[in-house]
Amino acid sequence: MRSVLRLLLLCVVVIAFGLLFFTQNGAGLIFTTTESGNWNHAPVWGGAGVPGSDDTAIINPGHEVSLVVGESVNNLYLDGTLYTDSYNFETLRDCVVNGSFIANDSALIQHQYLDINSGTYTHTSGQISITNIDSNGYCIDNDGTMVTTSNIVISSWQDTSILADFSGSGEVWNVEYAGNKTIIFMGQDPQHFYGNLTIGADANGYLSNNGWT
Repeated sequence: MRSVLRLLLLCVVVIAFGLLFFTQNGAGLIFTTTESGNWNHAPVWGGAGVPGSDDTAIINPGHEVSLVVGESVNNLYLDGTLYTDSYNFETLRDCVVNGSFIANDSALIQHQYLDINSGTYTHTSGQISITNIDSNGYCIDNDGTMVTTSNIVISSWQDTSILADFSGSGEVWNVEYAGNKTIIFMGQDPQHFYGNLTIGADANGYLSNNGWT
């Protein structure tokens, strides 16, 4: 009997330390869509709640998810479609787009790192804010299609130069860099740049044109 009690006590201690470790390290849960619907509707994510700011959200191919309030998530891996409509949306770390990210109306969209692989990223008004650039050196990496008629504001005070690579297709309008390090804007046709490119007074920046128009 004592052996059983000791084993149970050991299990409780291990679980407690495990929970403490994950809490202290900000580790969240992974939520994967099982159907289309509103972001804050638990059955969309299999019925076990909805993703929050510590969590990773995966939207599967063929699923369409819509915001009905502003949302924040740690990571987003988008293989389906996300409609943010007029609501604010934030990814505290990575936003990886292989599907369709569609932000209409006036909304503030915030990312640490935006990676558009084979997908489409559309933002028609408001502002896209890219901050807290990760150590991989990229703030935006567009190999898919990026169409923005809004303002893109990039901020970084990291120790290394960063890259904004618009090598995919699409249209980009106003871009402002507010950091204090060197930023390299890369691109090639058929990526079209319109509007203004503003480099802050404390920053260095240059274009690697490669056929931009």
